[in-house]
Amino acid sequence: MILADTSVWIDYLRGKSPYRKILRHQLEIGNVVTIGAIFAELLQGAKTQKEVDGLLAFYNALPTLDAGNAVWLDAGVAAFSEQALQRGVGLVDLAIVTAARRSGAKIWSRDKKLLGLLKQEEKFHAKK
Repeated sequence: MILADTSVWIDYLRGKSPYRKILRHQLEIGNVVTIGAIFAELLQGAKTQKEVDGLLAFYNALPTLDAGNAVWLDAGVAAFSEQALQRGVGLVDLAIVTAARRSGAKIWSRDKKLLGLLKQEEKFHAKK
């Protein structure tokens, strides 16, 4: 199970290689999950209603990890204990990490700061 973060989705939606090909394959085999915060970030950058509609269609088609209030509280605790703010990692990224750790999903990200918080076994290593 893969939790693709916002950076990967942006490259996928822009058609960038190899992200488009790899994420498409992972979507086709049902290996991608998400949380609302990722798509909220994507929606924040939408420029047209068509883009909003497309993002919402993707979100509604994907399995979502339970990211209730406890995820946000746990993310805040993790931010403190891992000194995330001082390392340039925001609360949304910590919510992604928390949700992935709870579910056992691997995180696929291009964000070097977020990746710096993860153990090797928590990362999705795409074969290009």
